[in-house]
This record gives sequence, C-alpha cells and structure tokens, in this order.
Amino acid sequence: MTSITTSILLGITAALANGFGGAVIVQKDWDKRYLRYFVALGAGFMLGTALLEMLPESIHLAGPNAPLLLLTGYFIVHFFEHTVTSHFHFGE
Repeated sequence: MTSITTSILLGITAALANGFGGAVIVQKDWDKRYLRYFVALGAGFMLGTALLEMLPESIHLAGPNAPLLLLTGYFIVHFFEHTVTSHFHFGE
C-alpha cells in the first residue's frame, strides 16, 4: 500500500471517528461537567499525537530550520484563532 493510500484511509478513519463521537455527544443532553471532560480527553489525545509522533518527524524532515518553522506555524494559527475566528474558553 502506498503512502498516499495510507494517508487517505487514515483520514477517512479519523473523519468517521469524529462523526461517531459527535453523534454520541448530541444524542443526549449532557451536563456541562461531562462535556468539559470529553473536550479535555480529546485535546489530550491531539496534543499527545502532535508532541509524540508528529513533532519528532517534522524536526527530522526539516532539519535545522524546524524550530523556526514550528514557531511560525504556531503564531499563524494563534493569530487567526484570536482575530479572524471566534472561539471559546471554559470558565470565562
């Protein structure tokens, strides 16, 4: 199986898992406390994947420019998150 096929299959799997998780959440009127736990669990999985799998590979591929590229990407995402789109913070 080629890397393109693997990427497409993994992307489809992730999309189906997102759809299934969303369907589970909207089927019941959940207490806000539980929704916070679900969001925290999902955020933990995403951070774990990014830090343990994707970050070392990107540093390996980009070489000495990796820290600058990572920081630039972070600032671009952070800029758009706080100026272009609206988002929420729990507890504010």
